[in-house]
Parts: sequence; structure tokens; C-alpha cells
Amino acid sequence: GINAEYMGVHFKTAFERADVERSGRLTAFTLAMWARRVEPQRMHSLTDAQVRRMIAAADTTGDGTINFWEFLGMQLYLALRLESFDMREWLLFVSQSALQQARTPPRYLPPLV
Repeated sequence: GINAEYMGVHFKTAFERADVERSGRLTAFTLAMWARRVEPQRMHSLTDAQVRRMIAAADTTGDGTINFWEFLGMQLYLALRLESFDMREWLLFVSQSALQQARTPPRYLPPLV
């Protein structure tokens, strides 16, 4: 079965490793660096245009970057093989759920290293 707690920690750690600027957002540059580092065999030929398309697909806020919730939504979409759902609708659902919960101040959790 799927261990949701493990997946959450895994994706949070992956996001923090990708977010080398510590801005809470992944730019096309930082996403490309992370993808090439994590999967060098598959991602060595990743083009800037492909990365920009990836950002555009996952960017529900329209700011040209991916925040953690957008990253998590994309990773879950891929990991859980949710192809039967419209990806954009799924990402909006995940990120809007996060916004609703954000109205209550989150408990501080130190970054995973």
C-alpha cells in the first residue's frame, strides 16, 4: 500500500532540496537543476522550453513559479497515476485546499535537511 506520511516527507524533502534559493518557489532554472540532479539519465536533455511548459502546467497562481503545494500536487498526480483526472483541475483542487488551510496559521516546522 501507499504510506502517505512517507510520501509527504519525501515530497517535502524533494521540494526543499530543489529550492536552493530558499524562496518557497521553484523557478524554471531551479526546477531544471533539480530534475537534472535527481534523474541525470532521463533529464540530461531537458530543454528550457520543456521546463517552462512544466512550470506553466503546474502554476495555478500565475506567477511563473511553482510553490510547494503546486509541486506536491504535480508529484502526487504522477505518483498516484491520476491520469483519469484533469491535471489542471487536480492542481487547482490541491492548491485551493492548501489556501483554505492557510487561513489558520500553521505550526512552525523547521526545514528538513
